[in-house]
Amino acid sequence: MKITVCTLVFGEVPFLRYSEAINRTYCTRHGYQFAVIRPPRQIERSPIWFKVKGVADLLVTSDFVLFLDADAYFIDQSRAVDRLIDEQMQDASFLIGTDRLNKHFAFSDENANCGAFLVRRTENAATILRDWWNVPLFVDKRWLWQWPPEQAAFNRVVRPRWGDEEIRVIPYFHLNGSDGTYIRHLMGFSNLDRLHILRNEARRIGAVT
Repeated sequence: MKITVCTLVFGEVPFLRYSEAINRTYCTRHGYQFAVIRPPRQIERSPIWFKVKGVADLLVTSDFVLFLDADAYFIDQSRAVDRLIDEQMQDASFLIGTDRLNKHFAFSDENANCGAFLVRRTENAATILRDWWNVPLFVDKRWLWQWPPEQAAFNRVVRPRWGDEEIRVIPYFHLNGSDGTYIRHLMGFSNLDRLHILRNEARRIGAVT
């Protein structure tokens, strides 16, 4: 089974050195591929949308693709993606966590947070990703740029269209949140705070000196 972990990078990302080092260390430990998605120079939509296209491209040659925003990282280096699949994914094509910062504060427990998600290579998964990419073209052009473009499109159009059997939404702490137990996502943090947290974590696990 080929598993690819990937992240999207655009603009100035001062903490990327550390999040990438943490996530590459994790992938090396478990025998997974690590890939960096970069938008093209000329774009007609927000660069954050290219996570969708990048995951679709990687899924062609992978059995599973796990996407992480550049400020997301593995806090539990010992837990394999295989375990997440076995325990949480069931027969779904898509696995994603709720939109919660931590146990004390939720942006929305009804919505999913698109900063971390896992996709299985199936025909439905390929169609879900294609539908997602096409939402601003065929449903509402505001989502080409209006923040948060890809997340709003996912929650308002893609999830209702496909339902819970294909898109499984699980409690945030498995895949998301600043206090997640497997993957942590520093959404809403300043770049300075991200830099501090990720540098300390990379040093703690020996990913950097």
